[in-house]
Amino acid sequence: MPPDRVERLQRLERVNLERSSATTAGLQRLLSELAGASARPGLLTKLSRIGQEQTSLAYQQLTEAGIRFIWRTTHLALAHRDDYLSGLSPDRVPAAAPPPMPLPASEYDPARWIGWYQLFAAWAAEQQARSAMFYRALADEVAAGRLAPDAVQSSAQAFVKARHESYLVEMAELYAELVSDILDVAGGCLDVLTTAIADGPIAPHVVLEVRGPAAGTVTTGLLIENAHSQAANVTCLAAPAGEFGLTVSPVTMQLEAGESRRLAVQVALPAVAPSGLSLAGRITIRGHGEMDLTAAVHARVDPAGPPQDSTQLP
Repeated sequence: MPPDRVERLQRLERVNLERSSATTAGLQRLLSELAGASARPGLLTKLSRIGQEQTSLAYQQLTEAGIRFIWRTTHLALAHRDDYLSGLSPDRVPAAAPPPMPLPASEYDPARWIGWYQLFAAWAAEQQARSAMFYRALADEVAAGRLAPDAVQSSAQAFVKARHESYLVEMAELYAELVSDILDVAGGCLDVLTTAIADGPIAPHVVLEVRGPAAGTVTTGLLIENAHSQAANVTCLAAPAGEFGLTVSPVTMQLEAGESRRLAVQVALPAVAPSGLSLAGRITIRGHGEMDLTAAVHARVDPAGPPQDSTQLP
């Protein structure tokens, strides 16, 4: 096994262990702060609303992470299968099935994910039929005496001996990435709840201002850029404030070095217009494990009018 692959896996395991310990400590701090702040009026109502929003967000993120994991592990298993079949009888391997549909865009869309999963399931069934076709041809070869009965067993043993270490390391990497995604979700939820209890978040790096009619929805954007020399998995978490609603899309994105992508920010305005400019929420952007970037969203709500959507450029 190449040393760089082993080192990468070990690094992923160390990082996940450290992040798991940090998440546990963060949960303990949250419980301690919650016990000390439980007497504050309206806090439990506020935390209940934020908790429901974070639960919905966590479900979306975990769904995306789970589907990415299934897609990647399936590809890995099929790649090793095809290598084995080609080596066993290259002249009789059926034509390769078409590749599966690529993963949908990062933003969460249940209908799009369901449609993709149906296409993926059909592709998986086609792959199973392809394997069955090959093994039937192999059985015919043995029955006709053109292939020794023990040839399949001996070739399988040799293939496993040569490839099992590589396969296990690659699978371990995928599991480590899945754990990392889960820790991202847990850490993001804890950060939002801790900030809500403390009620004193750090000064934002960016301030977005929007304006629209009461009970309306305003859409704006924020450009996210990876200024590092390596690719980054970026997570964007929205924490609404007061009676405002705040969502971002996509919640997760992968940016290559130097790549930029627009983050869509949607602000649902309350039915009763507060006076002046109000804090609608905060966005936390997490990437390379360094200090999180934060964006404060301020909104000016015009007097009541018919509900409508409006779009503002960043």
